[in-house]
Amino acid sequence: MNISYSFGFVDLFHYGHLNALKVASENADLHVFGLVSDQTAQEWLGNIVSGINERKAVIESIKFVDE
Repeated sequence: MNISYSFGFVDLFHYGHLNALKVASENADLHVFGLVSDQTAQEWLGNIVSGINERKAVIESIKFVDE
């Protein structure tokens, strides 16, 4: 089984994010996505627009992410 892993903030989700997830999914049997915590996102980016629950809902709704 081929597993791909990606991670991100996806604070302002856009086409580039979607395309990256699609490519990762197409090249694996299982695609796992790690969502960066609010604290880490704020440390790396400064201000964030959406909280982890909102960002998680977006990721969970995308068919290219299995876990």
